[in-house]
Amino acid sequence: MINTPKYPASHEDRHLVCQEDVEGPLRMVLDLATTHGWDTMKRSQLWKRC
Repeated sequence: MINTPKYPASHEDRHLVCQEDVEGPLRMVLDLATTHGWDTMKRSQLWKRC
């Protein structure tokens, strides 16, 4: 699960905290895609479209 923002949009560290909070769940989704046969290139192409 991704946490709710800890800082208001104007806070200088908000983007860093967002990256940290999203990294774990995103990695789990990418690992699951690999487990189900999607290779790294296909995952990268799909991610770029989002």
